[in-house]
Amino acid sequence: MKLEIGYKSAFEIRSEELTYDGKQPLRIVYMSDLHFNAYSAPMVANIVQEVKQTKPDVLLLGGDYADTKKGLVHLNELLKSFAGIDHVMAVAGNHDYFFGIETLKNIMLAHKIVWIEKKSVQISVNGCSIQIDGNMITGKEHKADLKILCLHKPLDIETIPGYDVAFAGHLHGSQFVAWQTEKGLFPGRFFYKWNRLKTTVNNCRYYISKGLGDTLPIRYNCPKDLIVINLKPEA
Repeated sequence: MKLEIGYKSAFEIRSEELTYDGKQPLRIVYMSDLHFNAYSAPMVANIVQEVKQTKPDVLLLGGDYADTKKGLVHLNELLKSFAGIDHVMAVAGNHDYFFGIETLKNIMLAHKIVWIEKKSVQISVNGCSIQIDGNMITGKEHKADLKILCLHKPLDIETIPGYDVAFAGHLHGSQFVAWQTEKGLFPGRFFYKWNRLKTTVNNCRYYISKGLGDTLPIRYNCPKDLIVINLKPEA
């Protein structure tokens, strides 16, 4: 078990492999809860390096980007590094609405990041048609080989069929983890239903990120993370 105090730049890579109906391999990266401030330069450097090595086909940004105006400088540096990735999409977090949603949206658009807050978009990657819903549940069946739900705050999706993969953040793993089981990260799991790493709901793989930053920089046994999903065609 490890106690972390301060703005540490280390994070773990949570990498998994799934099969899907597409014809070509596909890699998706999800990151959330950056909470950039004046001390975030080392974290930006580490994220840039990891994304460069991972080479995602789709990069999803899950919200809560900056806590201070100086954090916006680091956010701009990070987004600039994504220029070579064809499909980068972003939703807003609760902190973004407090900070200034139009400011964050305009920064994303300036870097040609697709703003999918409360929107549904369809793209084609490696011959695969993909629908991505951002911070909303459409509840509709669209013709797509892959249907993705990109959230900031975890939502209940038990009654909404059709998604193949879902991502969320927001909870930070509660930043304090005394013990962990397949059912979740405790004691936070007692208070938040989705305080867990992953689960399966209606055949949808649901991944919950512990985030890459904190407003209050204290963690115990709860490393920051970035999620990498490698999708392979079904045999």
